[in-house]
Amino acid sequence: MNNKKNMTAPATGSFGAMNDFATNIKSITPEYYQQVAAIIDRHLNDFVEKSGRMPNVIDIGGAGVLPFDLTIPNKICILDIFQKPDCLTLPDNAEWIVHNILSEDMPNKEKYDIVIMSGVLHHLADKNNNIRQNLAMCLENVKKLLATGGCCLIFESICPPYFDKLQDLFYPIYSRILTKALKFPYARLLTLKEIATALNAINFNYRMVDFRQIKQHYFAGYKVSSKIYPISYICVELRA
Repeated sequence: MNNKKNMTAPATGSFGAMNDFATNIKSITPEYYQQVAAIIDRHLNDFVEKSGRMPNVIDIGGAGVLPFDLTIPNKICILDIFQKPDCLTLPDNAEWIVHNILSEDMPNKEKYDIVIMSGVLHHLADKNNNIRQNLAMCLENVKKLLATGGCCLIFESICPPYFDKLQDLFYPIYSRILTKALKFPYARLLTLKEIATALNAINFNYRMVDFRQIKQHYFAGYKVSSKIYPISYICVELRA
């Protein structure tokens, strides 16, 4: 496996391909983000009720979408491999850090009460795919970020069991189309089994959170019907 200690942002692919990504992505898949917001806000409020304080939150790879009530957290950190879009205005309690979650060295030693990853796991693929190795590394780093009693919420699109093998077979071709022609980040959808295997390998306690399936998906800036694009959505709650 490649040494990712000093990884930088990839040379190709960016959410910047869409003007005002945070606004447009919500308009393309409103059902998805309504559910994401409801689940995150419920966890934020539960934390306040149980602990008596406002949580520190880190949103990893969310491209600045921030699908939750920004008034609840004490502090918000957005960790992304891309620079903050000029059109995005952050609240006073938020900071944007350009960093790769696959790096061995995190930019600070802070711990967070709630870690959020929405639509991130399938973008952990790189030029040579390496999705399973990178997933394991990502989860190890998430574990280091979690404060005692904290939780991580993963929202992810997953593919049917057979689809992982097809992606691996054609990855050298379709990854070039994604990054060169569509100017989109590398992507390789995971199966539920692949995610569960990675979580079990590092002893994460996790449970599935109810998530209603939607009829329209986002793909490289376009709205695609679920009849054409065979994916489903999951929410996983992790606790170290």
